[in-house]
Amino acid sequence: MRFLIILALFLSTINVYSQTLRGSLKSETGENVSMASMLIKEADSTDQIKEFTTIRNAIFNFKLKKEYKRILIEIKAVGYEIHKETILNPEKDKIYDLNFTLVKNDTIKLKEIIITAKKSPIQINGDTVSYNVQSYKDGSERKIEDILKKLPGIEVNEKSGEIKYKGKSIETVKLDGDNLFGSNYSIGTKNINVDMVEQVQAIENYSENPLLKNIETGDKVVLNLKIKKGKHDISGNIDAGLGVFSNLKPSTLLNSTMLGINNKFKSFGTLAYNNIGLNNSPFNYLGGNYNIDQLKDISFFAEKIIPENQFNNFLNEDRININSQFFGNFNSIFKLSKRINLKTNIFYLKDKIESNRFIENRYQFNDSTFSTSDEVTISKKPILFRGDLELKWNTSKNSLFEYDLKVKQENINSPAKTIANNLKNFTTNLFTNDLFFKQKILFTNKISDEKVAQFSLNHSFNNLPQRYSISPFSNENGDATQFSRFTKSYVDMKITVLGIKNNLKYSINIGSTLNSNPYFSNLSNIKDGKVLESQNSLNNLIYSQKSIYSATNFQISKKVWRFSSGYSLTFLNQHLSDNVEMNSNDIVFEPFLSIRIKPSTASSLTLKINYTQKPSSEQYFFSNQVLLNNRISIKNIPDLRLQKYQNYSLTYNIIDLYNQFQLSSGLDYQKNTGIFFSNFNITPLITQVEFFYLPKDNSNISLNFNVSKFISAISSTIKLNSTFTFSQYQNIINNSELRKNQNTFLSTEFIWKTAFDIPINFENKIQLQNIQSKSFKQTSFTNNSIQYAFKVFYNISKQINFSINSDFYLPNSKSKKEYYLFLDSSLRYRPENKPWEVNLYAKNLTNTNNFEQIQTTDISTNIYRINILPRYLLISFSYRI
Repeated sequence: MRFLIILALFLSTINVYSQTLRGSLKSETGENVSMASMLIKEADSTDQIKEFTTIRNAIFNFKLKKEYKRILIEIKAVGYEIHKETILNPEKDKIYDLNFTLVKNDTIKLKEIIITAKKSPIQINGDTVSYNVQSYKDGSERKIEDILKKLPGIEVNEKSGEIKYKGKSIETVKLDGDNLFGSNYSIGTKNINVDMVEQVQAIENYSENPLLKNIETGDKVVLNLKIKKGKHDISGNIDAGLGVFSNLKPSTLLNSTMLGINNKFKSFGTLAYNNIGLNNSPFNYLGGNYNIDQLKDISFFAEKIIPENQFNNFLNEDRININSQFFGNFNSIFKLSKRINLKTNIFYLKDKIESNRFIENRYQFNDSTFSTSDEVTISKKPILFRGDLELKWNTSKNSLFEYDLKVKQENINSPAKTIANNLKNFTTNLFTNDLFFKQKILFTNKISDEKVAQFSLNHSFNNLPQRYSISPFSNENGDATQFSRFTKSYVDMKITVLGIKNNLKYSINIGSTLNSNPYFSNLSNIKDGKVLESQNSLNNLIYSQKSIYSATNFQISKKVWRFSSGYSLTFLNQHLSDNVEMNSNDIVFEPFLSIRIKPSTASSLTLKINYTQKPSSEQYFFSNQVLLNNRISIKNIPDLRLQKYQNYSLTYNIIDLYNQFQLSSGLDYQKNTGIFFSNFNITPLITQVEFFYLPKDNSNISLNFNVSKFISAISSTIKLNSTFTFSQYQNIINNSELRKNQNTFLSTEFIWKTAFDIPINFENKIQLQNIQSKSFKQTSFTNNSIQYAFKVFYNISKQINFSINSDFYLPNSKSKKEYYLFLDSSLRYRPENKPWEVNLYAKNLTNTNNFEQIQTTDISTNIYRINILPRYLLISFSYRI
């Protein structure tokens, strides 16, 4: 009932009182008064200015943004007496025509007049929206990412660091107009001190290549951080913290950033170390999620057949990330001349992530019921070195040569100890060596103001050997070592023509690709000092793709309508050489259509339809078994037939930044035909999986509804986010027939965050989740969970602020006694006009030792328990340069 009342109040406040004042300004003699100030006040409170505008050229048209009982208008102009006029009982949405006549002031007083007005939090100028950072600060922010989370229209994914503006993923975060970070922009957002930034600008219809401005159809978005005046040349900050965990081990935080700016050089560097669960890098080794930069290159990566241990969890990652991370990064842009820019990026990361996990699977299928359990102690030790280079050379006024280079060397060592089913002990170790090299040449030539031609050449190489050892493997065979290596070489050459004519934008591509993927694996056993190769474990295949393709894209804009359409036509050859030779030739046609109607600047309705056909991933082409861990082995029945995807989506958006109102709703349907299905053979000790191709369907439908509004009457932002997903898929379990399965997922989140003009504010967030999985004619597996978070921010004074956070989790609503409560707090002292501050952090005050979550599938209920970063206290000192 309370929620319905709040929702009714929320909806009733949309598009509230908005009178418009318009008219002219003349003197007694009929002359135009070219410059004047208009002050808007509440008639009952004349000492407080509610709104303010400047009248130029004797004409005004001003829309009021606040609610008034009686409007008092004051007109002030140099050489004239103050003119006042009152509007009694102003009507909603009414336009008031006012023509003022000012009386000249014969008395001249030479006195300084100072008018102070609060700076607008948002300014809109064409395709650029500028946010005033100071307007959104409440004292709790440390890094610029903390501010971005508060800006209307901007969303930040806390796990991946991805930033979206008006629902679109941004290309990068610029620094004073320079693209210093590229796709790894989270380096900047996670490490740049919030006090260094004056404005955040969101720029739509952006083109990184200036020769493509207003020609390409990408609808790209970037953010630009405007550095405060006086923060140029050399600036930065140093954070140093020391404390203690509940187990008396030291907790440590060291973080330093440096920003250097002059006419020919710009750089940003960071060095950081911590063992308190923070990830200052753009790379995620805890959950294993790819960042934005990695997702762009994913088609160039070799397959990692033996998966690294991941630590995915319902909690925020800083609670379960028991780490010891050192991270260094240096980014620089050199303006070698007016025509040549050189950018370099260097990354180094070394970490040690430790975890104790308990995994229990309760299976129920084909009239069988049994459980398995694994108690695992694991240490994950990644070491990463990566270097990027980008050269841009304007060979002429109308041409640009670009060269990009990436080199990455990554080693991950993951030793672990496992107790299976409370009986059998294993010692395992997975070592992964990942060498990646990619280079790209792009030449752009502007033929005319309406036409551009491009030539691009991509080349990449990825060598990915893995070695997994397990002791003992079995009583009969002793120890074992599984070796696996995928290598991928990729070449792509393309010619593109882009153009614009009247309301039509177009691009035409012609290109060719060559993709080679050899794979080798074998499983060897060591018994009595002898090395024996296991039967049916040798894979030695070569898979290759060759293609010639053409693609087109047309976009027509007319008034509120925009139509986008095109296709890709490809001749694809696949060749697989293993135990048998397989060859496939296909002509692949992939059309798409997008229709958008934009009835106002704030709203849009978009329909998208596309049909794609893709070859299967290389991981489905080896035919003999590969051991993944102490329980699971996989193999495939190779097949070169294509996988077909149909996608349909309809989205409606309203984004009104001035009124801080956002609404997004969408329906998405996907149908996959001809994919690799899984045949599971599950026992209490081992699970064998065989993947096979069938020309049958899987489908997925999802609905989402998100709404956010700042309600001035209660000085609060209210958000409601809801997602529903229904999936249908098929598999085989222990030689059963092909089973039809379905999975439903419903998540609802309600957030209430205040912005009172008093020292204390709070934020409430409640999230409800329902997951249900079942197979045809089988009992369904269902789980309901609840998360409630409450945060209080208290500004004790201008120099001191305090916050306390509480997080409550109920993993299973049927077991209400098994809940988790976390408490965190921080205290910040920052003296005025001083370049330093002191912070005191207290994390996990309840000293919760572990966290348990429950997941469901069509065959089991899975209980996953992981240990938590113990309670710690830490005091840090920060100094701004």
